[in-house]
Amino acid sequence: MNIERKRQHILDSFFISVSKYKEVIRYASAQKNVIFRVAYNIHRFGTRYVFYHSSRLRIPIFVEHIHATLFFGRGMLLPARDIGGSVLSMYGISPHKSERRLTLWLIKNLKESDIFYDVGAHLGYYTALSEELVMDGEVHAFEANKYLCTYLEKNFLKSSCVHVSRSAVADHIGEVDFYDASDTDDSSTSSRFHLSQSSITPSKVTAITLDEYVRLGNIPPTVLKLDIEGGESDAILGALEVIKIYKPRIAMDVWGGDMGRKYSSPAVKKLQDYGYQAFALDGNGDISKESIADPVMSISDTSEGARGNFVFLI
Repeated sequence: MNIERKRQHILDSFFISVSKYKEVIRYASAQKNVIFRVAYNIHRFGTRYVFYHSSRLRIPIFVEHIHATLFFGRGMLLPARDIGGSVLSMYGISPHKSERRLTLWLIKNLKESDIFYDVGAHLGYYTALSEELVMDGEVHAFEANKYLCTYLEKNFLKSSCVHVSRSAVADHIGEVDFYDASDTDDSSTSSRFHLSQSSITPSKVTAITLDEYVRLGNIPPTVLKLDIEGGESDAILGALEVIKIYKPRIAMDVWGGDMGRKYSSPAVKKLQDYGYQAFALDGNGDISKESIADPVMSISDTSEGARGNFVFLI
């Protein structure tokens, strides 16, 4: 199958999965009876929904792993106690609106020869998607969470083009504090900063800069995805040579509100200083016609956790 036919097949599969997800949400909105909602979801998703609900309610789960099939057919082994794992298992997509938009942008824009750096790979959703598309390129997945890295390594052990790096991407080489949220219901809130409401004692993890990673002989990125829960600014500081010389296309998760002003605005400013312009993504995964001067302020939802993915281009 050539790349354009494969791209169209992946797009079609994605829209089918989104339609199924929206159908579930519509039912949940229309059905006020909790028992009926639970029965509907158990009938539709079986044990996958049980794992999801158990994670939300912090009920102990005695099964360690669950299997998921992503929307394009890729099988994945995921942690059963993690909300993100059970959501991927149920829907096969990352359903948040901003993630759906980024998924579409990547499907439409990744080239066969691209070198994709997935900084903040988490469960490997974007790593797996890019693996499907960069058939003559490479995928480099960076994840600071040691527990999640065991899943990344299992899932991509046989992949010839995916390279997993057990490290935080920062502004210096060595060690950094890391707040590992794996023992909460949502490992995606793990961060170099104490952002979670839960009481987490930081541990030390290995840190690397992208500049050093490339100096070690790795091919520099042509597409860079940054989603590391507030650490984006430091990651950019550690990648100034890569950014200046190779000018990769950058997709970055940006927070709104106070968190955005504290953590995302410095990252945006650094990219703008290097000549990048920020573009919003619409529902079709296409970039806005005009650049966005202040992505943080453009996020109208000011509630905690409000965010959006923006594409930065020169």
